[in-house]
Amino acid sequence: MTINLENWGFELIPTVFICILFPLFLYFAGWLFITGIIGLYRMIISKNWNHTIGEVISSEIKFKEFSSNNSTSFKFVNEKLYKYQVDGTQYQSGQNLASDSLYSKEFKTMDSFPLKYGDYRTNINFIELEKEIKKIIGQKITIYYNPHKQEISCLSIGINYEIFLPIFMGLFFGTSLIYVLWDFMISPIIYF
Repeated sequence: MTINLENWGFELIPTVFICILFPLFLYFAGWLFITGIIGLYRMIISKNWNHTIGEVISSEIKFKEFSSNNSTSFKFVNEKLYKYQVDGTQYQSGQNLASDSLYSKEFKTMDSFPLKYGDYRTNINFIELEKEIKKIIGQKITIYYNPHKQEISCLSIGINYEIFLPIFMGLFFGTSLIYVLWDFMISPIIYF
């Protein structure tokens, strides 16, 4: 195999763009795919976890921003902190699903809500979650915990089908980028 850089048909700026942004996009696609697979694996093994009764200590509403077609929407979630006891040892956790720790940084606290979108306290979803908080603190709930690592727990076991979105997005973007990179940029300069 020999490389002939004379066949490289791109100017300096597109070359720098390709050399810097392509690896970043590939990294992001790989991150989506790998975290999706790990999350799916955690959800599958959570089906075999033991359960116990715990108590909700506190709850906080967090949000995630979605933008599409020049409009912005928000998803509000109620992040519960709960305690439970296994074999005389007390544990605390805030995971709803077994995969939540992979995506916990995507949700932000309400004090960082963008002011340009108005008062979040008038959003119907936020109002409903705020009512729910008052009811659940101190409530007894079923906790599912990993029998081998008892500090790992969640409130819902099984597969949440939203986990397939990052898997398919990572797979689609990754294979598309590799195809474009190979077909249009690398294969013209390589001779076998």
